[in-house]
Parts: sequence; structure tokens; C-alpha cells
Amino acid sequence: RDKDPAATTAAKILERTVATLLEQCDFAHIAQSAVLDRCLPGRAVVRIDYDLETDDDEEGKPKRIALQSVTCRQVQWDDFRRAPGRTWEEVSWVAYKHRLRRDQLVEMFGKKIGDALPLNLAPEEKDVPKDADPNLWKRGEVWEIHDRDKRQVIWVCTDWQDAPCKVEPDKLGLQGFFNTPRPLLAIERPDSQEPVEEYRMYEDQARELEKVTRRIDKLISGLKVRGIAASVIPEFSKVASADDNALVMAQSDASQAALASGKMEDAVWMWPLETAIKALQELYIQRDAIKQTIYEINGIGDILRGSVDPREKLGQSQLKASWGSRRLDTAREDVSRYLRDLIRIMAEIVAEHFDPQQLMMISGIHLAPRAMHQQAAMAQQGQVPGQPPPQLPPQVQALLKAPPLEDVMGVLRSDAMRTFRVDVETDASLVGDEAQEKKDVTDFLTGTVQYWTGMAPIVQGGFPKETAAGIYTAAAKRFKFGRDVEEYLDDLAQAPVPPPQPEQAPPPAETPPESKVLSREEGAAPPAGTVKRGATPEDTERNILAEIRKDGTADLKDLRG
Repeated sequence: RDKDPAATTAAKILERTVATLLEQCDFAHIAQSAVLDRCLPGRAVVRIDYDLETDDDEEGKPKRIALQSVTCRQVQWDDFRRAPGRTWEEVSWVAYKHRLRRDQLVEMFGKKIGDALPLNLAPEEKDVPKDADPNLWKRGEVWEIHDRDKRQVIWVCTDWQDAPCKVEPDKLGLQGFFNTPRPLLAIERPDSQEPVEEYRMYEDQARELEKVTRRIDKLISGLKVRGIAASVIPEFSKVASADDNALVMAQSDASQAALASGKMEDAVWMWPLETAIKALQELYIQRDAIKQTIYEINGIGDILRGSVDPREKLGQSQLKASWGSRRLDTAREDVSRYLRDLIRIMAEIVAEHFDPQQLMMISGIHLAPRAMHQQAAMAQQGQVPGQPPPQLPPQVQALLKAPPLEDVMGVLRSDAMRTFRVDVETDASLVGDEAQEKKDVTDFLTGTVQYWTGMAPIVQGGFPKETAAGIYTAAAKRFKFGRDVEEYLDDLAQAPVPPPQPEQAPPPAETPPESKVLSREEGAAPPAGTVKRGATPEDTERNILAEIRKDGTADLKDLRG
């Protein structure tokens, strides 16, 4: 992709500003609550609100912006209403319920309407202290309706039908109008937006599980040691109440006679427990089978529940873990989509409404106006040849290297430019295996070394470095390392290619021991007829003469000639 300094700077400002706002509103807790709402009532709704604080003058008119903030607020499942529609695109309005005190009603709608609105929500008895007046805890129910067709916000009270409490025009100007994304549903259906909780998928099995559990409880409560004993032996009552390892002495004549004759068992009849125990064992087996069916329906496998057979092999456990993760991939992707849409709405509000000074203060990225850039350019054009350029402070030089403030704000303020030049994504919700991530990083670094080790000589030989860097960048971007690393990868094609290193001559081969020539000082002479490396001309002539004497077929003059 082409370099776009203005869009890159705008993306950095948005990222840092939104990250700061997410920390302020405790976004992690809101995301966790949304996941719970998805699982329990079957629908999660989070709204985005824009708050503006100004410093007013003596006449009450805003003089300057004091503080701007964007917050996420969770909406309770029973405080949300929407227009009929099979898909989210067909929904024309959404509504949020508010519970307001009398002073809040007056502050929001004025004294006339605020005093006329009824306090129609009475608190529950458990929420009111014993000595407190219940009237102090009453609230007024007001609905905030966002009408997309008319692009306005209407405040109504169901028990006050004279007129709407207040009608406001659209202040946010969002592309989708609503200040909330498409709700996070537990079960998506193509023909309805009604929430369906996951419990309905295994409701029959859950009821059967409850029935089996109740029968188990009844059988356990009935498993008691009971029996009938002969009344002539009074020691039976003492035995029944005796402690462990206690012996009761036979004192009566009847007990002594029964012991002596070996017929003590005939004097006692115990209630049989074998049938109840057998039924209880079968119920336990049935309950485990029902639980396993529920786990298969909702996709919670043994590995995800932390239940592992110690006799299983590693491959079997990894296969089950992978299967369970794939069953949850759809839900995980839907949650990621919802969190991304929330952040996109926040980024759109920040880009459209935040003051440039607020953006630079929050993000820490300072930009110079276009006039300063023009002045610096004019100063360079008017420079006298031969004289050194004027030295500017480092802060000013950094400002002049960045794009002008007007260009960056133009990208942020324009819906078309922001949509096509800046993208908002999030991978904070991705759940991965830590060991697998470490292995992936290690494989990536190892592959990087191997790739450039083999590609460097080819590039030095004339292969286009842009092509080599493009191939590497396309492969490296499959690993989620963040935008900063991607910027380094984009700059890789512009990096200079190191010059080829001169080839080093191979070291001289070591002379074998049998071919070593000893000097005359060492008192050794080479064998006749051999010429060794490093021999003198006299040695060479002596060897040749030795060959002549031995063969007798050559003439010294012919050899020398």
C-alpha cells in the first residue's frame, strides 16, 4: 500500500485516544458483563454516550471546551426496547429506560415538566431501609427513544401522555445513527431479532436432570439403618446408640441365652437397603449421561471443563481441546465483532466531535498548523546560497516532519476519507494458547533468518529487493504483531541492500606428512626421482639426474632443453 502520512497520524491519534477512553470507562468489565448478558438473558446491549463540559461566560454561553469524553454504559436486559424487524437494518428505533429522581427530572426537562411527571416506580421492600420513607426512594420512569427515520431523540413517560417530555435533534451524526451496535445475541436467527437464551437448547435435558437429582435426594434421605428387635433383649437399644468401637455387655438372661445358642441374629430384623442402593447407582449413571448430553449440545468438552482422563495420550487431549475450541469459535467471533463495533462507534464520535487540542493532549501527538509549514518552506527558499540553513529547535523539527494539523483533521472529520483511509480493528478479545503463540513467534524468527539468509545473495545479484521484501511482508503479516510491526514491514522495501562481501580465498591445503621435504640442515634428502613442493632448483636437478641414472633412457641436455 502507498504511504499516507496524514492517515497514519490520524490512526495513531484515534488509537491512543480511544485506548485512554477505554481505560477510563473500565471497558474490560463492560465486555465481561456483555458476555454474561449474552449467556443468561440471551442479549447484550451496550450504549455509547458523548459527554461535553464547557466553561461558560457571565451570560451562560459556552466560552471554551473544558472536557470531552466518550463512555460505555451497559444496558440491563429489561431496560431495552426496539422496533419490530427481522434484521437489525429493519429496526427503525431503539429505546432505553431511565429511572430518575425528582431533581433529575427537573434538571433534564425543566421545572414545569419535571414537577408534573409522576414518580411511578416504587422500590421493593428489601431495597428500602426500615426507618426510611418509601416515598424518598420512588423514581420516575422515562424512556429515551432514538428514531432513525427522523434522526431525533424523543423522551416520553408512559404515565404522562400530554406530550413528549423533550425532543432533541441528532447531535452525534453517526453513520448508523444508533449509539449502540447490533446487539450481541446468544442465538442468531435470520428471520428475527428476538433474544433466545442458550438454555432453551438443552431445556428438556435440564428438566430431566432436575428430575433425576430430586429422585436421588429422596433415595438418599430414605437410606437409613432401621430394624425390629426383640423386646426381651434390652441391650439392643444400647447398641443402637453406642459410639464407634464400643462394646455393650450382655446383662439380661435373654441376651446371654441368645449369645450362648448363637441365635442372636434371629432376634433382629433389619430394613433391606440393597434395592434402594441399586436404584441409586442407576440414577447416578443416568445423571452423568444427561450431563454429557448437555455438554455435547452447548459444546463444553472435557478439556474445557478441566476433566481429563489420565490414561489419555497427548494427541487425544490436543484433539479434544481443538474440537472444543472450534465449537466455540462462532461465539468468540461474534463477541469480537460486537466489541469491535463498540470501539468503532467510539472512534467515530472522537473523530467527529473532539477538539484538536483535546486530541493532541490525550494522544500526546502534537501537530503544527499548515501556516507553520509554509513559513518554514518560505524560509528555506529565501536562504542565501552558501550559508548554512537556520538551526531550528528539535521540537520544531519534529513538528515540521509530521503532516499539517489541517490534513490530519480533514481525514478525521470526513466520513468518506476516514472510512477509506483509516480502519478500526481489535484483536484484544482473541483467546489463544500461550504455548502455541510462543512456538509461532519462534518459528517466525527462525523462518525470517532462513529466508533472508537464502534471499540476500539473490538480491545482491540483481533480484528486485521490493519483490523480496513484498514476499516476506505478505508472509509476516499473517502473524498478529500489531500495527507498529506492520509499519516496520512496510518500510522494509526502502531499506538499503548491504554490499556483497568479497569472497575469501580458501586456506592452503595442508601438506600430507609423507610428502614433507626436510631441509639439508636437517640432514635428510628427498627420495630419488621425486619433486616436492617448496624444493630448490638444485633439489629438482638432483631428482631428475637420479631418474636418468635409473632409467638410462633420457639425456640431461634434452631434459634441460
